[in-house]
Amino acid sequence: MELTLEQRKAKSLYAQGKSAIEIAKILNIGKSTIYRWISNDELGFKESKKMASFDAGDMAGIIDESHKKLLIEISENPDKLLDPKTADALLKVSKVLESLGQRKEKEDLDKQTEEEVRGVLIIDDITYENLKKTTKKTVTVDEQELP
Repeated sequence: MELTLEQRKAKSLYAQGKSAIEIAKILNIGKSTIYRWISNDELGFKESKKMASFDAGDMAGIIDESHKKLLIEISENPDKLLDPKTADALLKVSKVLESLGQRKEKEDLDKQTEEEVRGVLIIDDITYENLKKTTKKTVTVDEQELP
């Protein structure tokens, strides 16, 4: 089923985690229409939301599971590896797993960097608040010393 432009926008917003009411307001469409679209399995709103929540680790896990099944099949029947399609599939899966591993490492590094930056900001805020208090005390003491 071909989606209209409004349905595509609504689907994208839904995948981003927006509620039907929020989508209706953003697109200026009735909320009952949005609910109807979401509940229509042919439009794929729910699938889109599930796919959007997958990260590299999730995808790697799913693909790794298929990879293991393929390896088990090959170990039970080594002649299967002689089939070019099987060998090609094994090679492609290995490359995808490697790529997803690198992507997950990058996501983890980005997350760690973000947490470190947030930690620095919190420490900076605390330091700034302490400096303000110290400055106020100094100014108050200096004012008391004035004749």
